[in-house]
Amino acid sequence: MNVLHFINNLNREGAQIMVSNLVSANDKSRINYSVCARQPGGPLAADLREQGIEVLAPPKYYGFRSIRQSIFFLKRLCIDNRISIIHAHMADAACLGWLVARKLKLPLVISHHGHDILLKCNPVCRCVYFVLLSLAARYAAMNVAVSPSVAERVRKLLPVKAQSIQIISNGVHIPDDSQLNKKIIRKDRDYSSLTLVSVGRLVPLKGQYQLIYAVARLVSYFPGIHLYIVGDGDRAQALKQQAENQQVSRYIEFTGPVEDVTEYLAKADIYVSSSRSEGMPISILEAMAWRLPVVASDIPGNSSVVNQGETGFLYELDNIDDLVQKIIEVATNAGLANGLASRARLMVAQHYSAKVSEKKHAQLYQRILGQSAAGLHNGK
Repeated sequence: MNVLHFINNLNREGAQIMVSNLVSANDKSRINYSVCARQPGGPLAADLREQGIEVLAPPKYYGFRSIRQSIFFLKRLCIDNRISIIHAHMADAACLGWLVARKLKLPLVISHHGHDILLKCNPVCRCVYFVLLSLAARYAAMNVAVSPSVAERVRKLLPVKAQSIQIISNGVHIPDDSQLNKKIIRKDRDYSSLTLVSVGRLVPLKGQYQLIYAVARLVSYFPGIHLYIVGDGDRAQALKQQAENQQVSRYIEFTGPVEDVTEYLAKADIYVSSSRSEGMPISILEAMAWRLPVVASDIPGNSSVVNQGETGFLYELDNIDDLVQKIIEVATNAGLANGLASRARLMVAQHYSAKVSEKKHAQLYQRILGQSAAGLHNGK
């Protein structure tokens, strides 16, 4: 079985990391994965090639020519590589993948990674994409949602039957126990210091401004506090200016884009997520896998993996007092922090590992091909 994952780019973002984790968890005994990105390059492309995974991209074009070239390239790629299933990720890839799958009579799987499943563009553009995505979703053998809240969004927005939606959560790689020895928080630790880390694009949706306000209040409790904000984006300069205005610049390090976020996860005492919207938060799952206690905003995606008081703490979005209080509660109670982190790591290993996610996807592909061979593929 040859499965092609089709996505817009291979930058270090949630959906792209999910695809990378999925294909790299495969033992290659059942399925041969390849990845096609509409936009050439991206740091994850090199990572995948190092693991022996085929990564392809059409030459870079612009405007309508880019769309036409992507369709032609994808069609030829499917024929030459005898692709069995096209698995498209997010709206733009789903629309193009549908055009090719329909032409070649191939099964199509679409993964929906967030609540805003349409592209962020002007109203006319969104309307066009809504029509195309609706057609693609109806054609698809399965629409995969990464969480129950995303599945509900797909049901409400797109004209698809309930049986054509399946929830398969994101998966992350689980580090060895030997890498985590230092993540046990000692009861005799220096409580005047505290290291926080948050990973994500520096865009309004991720809400990092809340973290800066929180640090300004936490300094009086933890004079040695340090916050790593890992990532890059168009809000970088505004956030740095906010840190200066709050007089906390020396306590906050903006790392910019990094090759390996685990370097910062290994340094941290607590992982903090201030996101305003998440489908299935890869960064939180990674932090949990690294046995980090988590404090996260109380939104549907986060609350699907952060069980209050069991695997982490949730704070009311935009309530800085609540965020500060939750951080203090975890930071000053080693027993609590270690319990949260240990239970969260166990949960991720059992339900959200890359291997678990890949196995569920493999079973889906096999079922689709079986139905297709029997002529039961929705009459298509």
